[in-house]
Amino acid sequence: MRYQDMLHEAVYVPKPPASSWGCFETIDADVGCAKQQQLLRHAVRFRTRRQHMPYGDQALFVTSALFRRLGGFKELPIMEDYELVSRLRKHGPPAIIPHAIQTSGRRWQNVGFLQTMLTNQAIILAYHCGVPAQTLASWYRKGLP
Repeated sequence: MRYQDMLHEAVYVPKPPASSWGCFETIDADVGCAKQQQLLRHAVRFRTRRQHMPYGDQALFVTSALFRRLGGFKELPIMEDYELVSRLRKHGPPAIIPHAIQTSGRRWQNVGFLQTMLTNQAIILAYHCGVPAQTLASWYRKGLP
């Protein structure tokens, strides 16, 4: 099925509750190891379906009306997708396209599966603790201190 058809199905095929935003259910990234790839898919699927917290690499989509009403993306060097989704969640759960979307596995391969996963979680925790976005972006690029 083409991505365009999957988007149409998620947005235009009536099903309660209707949603003004959504994403693909999970990602398909070549992380270097089949078991790690499967673990990543399941973790992303869980976060998306149970917590309604997809990230930008899941091809977020939102109606222009809602996007404008929320003021669009905040000017952040990192976490702009996370911050937007935090606001979108207040308008209901996402429409979820029940397929994986292909995304780059380059970072997972170059930095390593465990290090990437731990860095991502540490950055999210630090974001919630108020660490400035510039500092988080530096950690993401160069590694945690």
